[in-house]
Amino acid sequence: MFDIRRAALSLVAAKNLTTKEKIHIKDFARIEIQPFRFGGYGLDGREILEPCDVEKVNTWAVCGYYGHYGNDHGFEILEAFDTKGDALR
Repeated sequence: MFDIRRAALSLVAAKNLTTKEKIHIKDFARIEIQPFRFGGYGLDGREILEPCDVEKVNTWAVCGYYGHYGNDHGFEILEAFDTKGDALR
């Protein structure tokens, strides 16, 4: 079933991507804004972000999901923002 609210949020999220990410947007089945929290550091020293509930959020991320609804094949964080409002602009 088509969800107009999810589609609208996806369009807003896509608008906030830099030119580099927009080039690859066709590779994703959908784009969403999701809450994440800091989860430590990886072996390479990079920060690890983990999906979380809104109550525990540290950052809001624009994510590109591979696959289709109900059949996800992973995702990629395209851009991270301090607030949900920033991600929605």
